[in-house]
Amino acid sequence: MKKVMKGTLAVLIVVSLLLGMASCGGNDPKSLAEQVAGSTKELINLAAEEGVDDDDPKLAALIKKLETLNQKVEKLSESDKEIFDEELKKLW
Repeated sequence: MKKVMKGTLAVLIVVSLLLGMASCGGNDPKSLAEQVAGSTKELINLAAEEGVDDDDPKLAALIKKLETLNQKVEKLSESDKEIFDEELKKLW
């Protein structure tokens, strides 16, 4: 009985994680625009702080995140890139 409960619990956890990731949007143009805008604003705020070094781990993480997002944007179709651009303009 314990094995069945553990197996059921494991399946429920995996399904809930998958549903959570799916609800985040991920790679749709509007979601990517929101992520890019948010990360860029974070980067600007962090860079504006006094005493932030170029080798700051937060700075490096934000730059890496923006590079990853840029790669995702490059993979969008032309119509999705237009949606991305429009959404990004709205957010700015």
